[in-house]
Amino acid sequence: MDSVSAEPSKWLHPPFSAVRTFDGKIFAHGSQDDKSIAIQYLEAIRNLRNQDFIPVRTVHISYVPNEEIGGFDGAAKSVQSKEFKELNVGFMMDEGQASPGDEFRVGYC
Repeated sequence: MDSVSAEPSKWLHPPFSAVRTFDGKIFAHGSQDDKSIAIQYLEAIRNLRNQDFIPVRTVHISYVPNEEIGGFDGAAKSVQSKEFKELNVGFMMDEGQASPGDEFRVGYC
């Protein structure tokens, strides 16, 4: 998973050790960008499957590196692959944003 580089001297807690505070917040490298979003997608799929939801098209989730630095070795290479082309993708979403509440912005590209 892609995360912005961490400078340990600028952190209140060690960035490469997950720290959970008394109020339930987790401080760790990538815990918001993008680990929490990745888990939200997996949880959404799990919930839909548990409700026997059948989408009109197959849903694929892919996690690729390098988004923070242009995506040239991640998404750009992925969409050029034979495997990606065989998926016949009709819609592709970017990572989105994490939210501490129950409202989320959805964007598409």
